[in-house]
Amino acid sequence: MIEASIELKPRPKATSFHRFEWVASICITAAVYGLHFFFLSHVGAFWRDEVNLINLAGTGSLHEMARDSFPILIPLLVHGWRLEAQSP
Repeated sequence: MIEASIELKPRPKATSFHRFEWVASICITAAVYGLHFFFLSHVGAFWRDEVNLINLAGTGSLHEMARDSFPILIPLLVHGWRLEAQSP
């Protein structure tokens, strides 16, 4: 019969530096989440180019889309997303 002996070593005590790391990481995470929700709740209006893109995609005219400074693919994608959102 084979006997196996396992020695359990005591867990090392957490030093003050390890506690500081945990406290610092929790504080930094809380600050990041706080800033994220602050900026999320203070979202500004669309910029001019974004409004222009939405209006351009709403026309549905390839001729108008081709004359604009945006590459034609972007208004076509937004137009497709608008059509998909409006479909029942």
